[in-house]
Amino acid sequence: MFRQIGEVSQTARLQAEETVRVRTAELEAAQIEIVTRLGMASEYRDDETGQHTRRVGELSGHLAQALGLPHETVDLIRWAARLHDIGKIGIPDTVLLKHGTYTPEEFGRMKAHTVIGSKVLEGSTSPLLKMAEEIARTHHERWDGKGYPSGLAGEDIPISGRVVSAADVFDALITARLYKPAWSIEEALIEMQKQSGSQFDPRIVDCLTSLIGSKLSPLGNSVSELLHPRPVPVKPAVPAQPRAGADAALADLIERAWTLRESHSREAEALASEGLAQAEAGNDELLLGLAHRNLGWFRFMSSAFEEALGHLVRGLDIGVAHGELTLQADCANLMAGVYNSLSDHDKATEQLSVVLKIAREQKDRQREAHCLHNLGIVTMASRSLDEANKYVIESLSVYREIGDHSGEAKAMGTYANLAFEQGDFELSIRLADKAATQAREYDQLLVEALAQSTAGKAHARLAQYDLAESLQQQALNYATTAGYPQTRGWSLYELGQVYHQRGNSQQAKDAYTSALLLAQELNVKDLEMQVHHSLYELSAAVGDTGAALEFYRKHHAVELDIFNQEASLKTRALMVQLEVERAKSDAQIYKLRSIELASANEALERANAEKSGLVNMLEDQSKLLKRQLSEDGLTGLYNRKHIEGLLQHEFWQKKASDQLLCIAMVDIDHFKLINDRFSHLVGDQVLRVVAQLFTQACRPSDAIGRYGGEEFLFVFPESTLEQGQRVCERVQNAIRAYAWDQVHPGLSVTLSIGVVADLNVPNHERLISHADTKLYEAKNSGRDRICL
Repeated sequence: MFRQIGEVSQTARLQAEETVRVRTAELEAAQIEIVTRLGMASEYRDDETGQHTRRVGELSGHLAQALGLPHETVDLIRWAARLHDIGKIGIPDTVLLKHGTYTPEEFGRMKAHTVIGSKVLEGSTSPLLKMAEEIARTHHERWDGKGYPSGLAGEDIPISGRVVSAADVFDALITARLYKPAWSIEEALIEMQKQSGSQFDPRIVDCLTSLIGSKLSPLGNSVSELLHPRPVPVKPAVPAQPRAGADAALADLIERAWTLRESHSREAEALASEGLAQAEAGNDELLLGLAHRNLGWFRFMSSAFEEALGHLVRGLDIGVAHGELTLQADCANLMAGVYNSLSDHDKATEQLSVVLKIAREQKDRQREAHCLHNLGIVTMASRSLDEANKYVIESLSVYREIGDHSGEAKAMGTYANLAFEQGDFELSIRLADKAATQAREYDQLLVEALAQSTAGKAHARLAQYDLAESLQQQALNYATTAGYPQTRGWSLYELGQVYHQRGNSQQAKDAYTSALLLAQELNVKDLEMQVHHSLYELSAAVGDTGAALEFYRKHHAVELDIFNQEASLKTRALMVQLEVERAKSDAQIYKLRSIELASANEALERANAEKSGLVNMLEDQSKLLKRQLSEDGLTGLYNRKHIEGLLQHEFWQKKASDQLLCIAMVDIDHFKLINDRFSHLVGDQVLRVVAQLFTQACRPSDAIGRYGGEEFLFVFPESTLEQGQRVCERVQNAIRAYAWDQVHPGLSVTLSIGVVADLNVPNHERLISHADTKLYEAKNSGRDRICL
């Protein structure tokens, strides 16, 4: 009986140990996944390659091992080091992504990432996250005590912080950034040795020098390969070595799929899938990269963006490993298309910059021209119009140089659109006419129609309505005949705009209605929003207030849909990037040894809670994005678009319910003189202080927006003219009482203000115009006064 009891006890003990082993492995995987995802989140905005945190972690692990630290500590440092810059999620893009030298104020904000990171990670019972918190807080401390945030010196700095400090700086030195080229390893080692004993622990610098210099040891080789990628030679798209047998047949299959992708897409997609299956079963890695590129293209075209990025990242990695620049450029170009579709214009621009660099290295002028044109389109979508102009003009120059007339016509059409967006309508007409003529000569009918539409819009802005109507009608006829429904919808809208401006209300309404039906059928939200807005203006102009309110409500609803879609796409882009990186690291995650032994159920619950924290951080980033869309970045007040939308809503609501509404236009007197005399930095500080004083002096129900430059728009709901005047007097007195000498000696600031409360005008734009008239009356009467 005792023997049986012993056997049962032994079996139970073994089962319990196995349960602990399994749960520990699950805990390990969960914790490593959290660290990996958080590390990627911290590097997402400012690391072009997405590999900096991984390299810092690996090098930190090698250094810790070379220092003779316990094996458990080495593993903790290797993984925790990936979170050294997690605090950057709390640093604004204007500071984090700045390419020039930081101002003292900006540097102070940048230094805060150490404190933010430690706050994000503090309070955990996990040794891994405790180590990560210690590293985040101390990796910018210096051996001589001149670092931050605490000014620790020597061995008062934890060994983890000293190790990661050296690894972080060394990797930054040998990595190319937009604002600097990569240093050679030899140059970086010399700099590290110069800083030994001042910035870095001398013992760690000695270990680093030994690790990088020991070319004969396995460890030295692995570190060198990790940190110093060899320059990749320029190679043709098809490897120079001839293929035979199955490989030759597979190469032909992959090439046919790529060649037929646009002309016979269904057949080509089937070939691409078959090519990838064969390549995965074979031994030619470069063919595998080309097969991933092919299938990535088809997944992109079908809007399966996660799958597309998975294939393209794999193809890009293989291209880098083999020095295959054409494969790299193809994959990066398609990745730019994916990110642009996800409304992540910054990531799209980064990828196109890679393509442009490769095109210039290979002296591929046609790819260079196409890439410059694409950069112009992407930057125009992000409203960086001056930057877009630069790219498009440069692309035109290259197209002309190589004699690519079709590309020149497309770029000329884009240039015409840019001129229109910037308000230069005469230039837009000249460019659009040239684009249409050239497109007609080379049988590019769609390009011709789009150019005609652009020219028509510009003629309408110049009140040349006959020409505008003729050109829009031509563009509409082509779009209808050729079967381009989206182009037809926009042409109908622009034709309606011409009728609207000519005062032909019924024809305008008919064109708008047809455009709206197409927009709703095709789910083109931008077009639907603009049509609703134009119908609202048309209804208001003819005195149909009820219809105007209904169209405005629909316009606002579609605008909200568009915003939600854009926010969703940006979040989706982030999650796609995280998912791609997670898939690449899955194979390594589950091979890791145990990091800690603990109560499995409680530890896993903590891990899940910490993962929830990451989700909350992503939600906070989404809220921040939403706030940035409505705020002026300098003053923190509403931006022009938001304050105009708010006034529009208040105007029609108060007009329909016969309630009160008062507004004021406010201008800082002699602001140009302030900029010229004291500098633009002082001018920016004046705008910030003025915005704070406005907020303090106004009522909670009032709304304030920066209308442009030094002009501001105040909205006073349910207020009489006299009540609005009293608020403006408080504002003016607050400005007069402020000690402007604190900003700069000799500085003084005053305001001119125009106040109106007349709801008998036809729309909110006219109300703003009246307030603007009163403002200029105040300025012409000597400034520093209020006119009603």
